Amino acid sequence: MTGFQVEGTPGRTLLDTGRIEVDGELLQVRMKVEKYDFSAHSDHDCLLHTVEKLSPEKIVLVHGDAQVVQAFQKELHSKGFEVFAPRTGEELVL
Repeated sequence: MTGFQVEGTPGRTLLDTGRIEVDGELLQVRMKVEKYDFSAHSDHDCLLHTVEKLSPEKIVLVHGDAQVVQAFQKELHSKGFEVFAPRTGEELVL
């Protein structure tokens, strides 16, 4: 299994107990289950490289810690990009 498994999900239950629910029945898994920590997120340098290579007309930042998003927005803006970082529930018309 890869990535974080949220508590209460089938994946987490499988990792924690070696069991999985199928059609309402909790079954013991008879195979080796391993977790590999792969991230599906790009780091700062990869995101910056991608933005610079694609040179989009507008950028909308929608995921991440508020302070990190604000800093990245400021950095991209200083490089000449039009960047938006809407707050939760804020409507953005492009």
